[in-house]
Amino acid sequence: MNRPATALAALLLAALAARAADKPTWTDKQVLKLVYDPEYKFPKGFTTDHVHDAGLALYYHMGWVSADKARARRLVEAHLARSNAETRKIGATKETKKAFDFRAGRIWYRVHKPTYFAWAAHWVSIETRLNRDGKPVALGTLNVRPLTAAAVRELAEYDHRIRYTNGRGAKVLASAGKETKKHFAHVLETTTFVGGDWGLSDTVFRWRVTYTVDKKTGATTKGRKLLREIKGRQN
Repeated sequence: MNRPATALAALLLAALAARAADKPTWTDKQVLKLVYDPEYKFPKGFTTDHVHDAGLALYYHMGWVSADKARARRLVEAHLARSNAETRKIGATKETKKAFDFRAGRIWYRVHKPTYFAWAAHWVSIETRLNRDGKPVALGTLNVRPLTAAAVRELAEYDHRIRYTNGRGAKVLASAGKETKKHFAHVLETTTFVGGDWGLSDTVFRWRVTYTVDKKTGATTKGRKLLREIKGRQN
């Protein structure tokens, strides 16, 4: 491992260890280093997604849901028939426990499986209801059995990935689980980014995002708390 990579790994491990004790140790300088690092997106071991090609656009925001592959395909075909997509013909397809994916040209279209997670509402609607004080909103129901801390971690990291994987400056600083008698919880410390106009500075927002899952029912909430607003590079 080269020296810059070793230093970055040490920085991440130190911050994760402190986070486990709920002691914020990330300095603004450390956060900005990761935000502007083109090679860094998530901590080691973060959940993966099979579509990870900068030349492709994956449409998560359609909000389609189906447990049946044939119906899922028809949803995508109906969209393609009325769209201005470069191609209206489905080529490759892929199925995971979370979703059906259909590729048309350079775009993958995703239909979510409620057998994995049943969303309480369209994900755009859920995101607009999140505010900065950490107050939770209903995200949906996790239908994985058995319900485990690992399953909750995967859900939290997947939810983040499908929303922000292509977002400039959207990074995950830490990913850590907690557990009570009745709930599993998973906490992500993340950043979002607003680029400044010419002559102005970027703005970086640090967030604590908490997913809480009822151990009996799988009912899931999501809360987002703004930790800090940081002045970034000047343009």
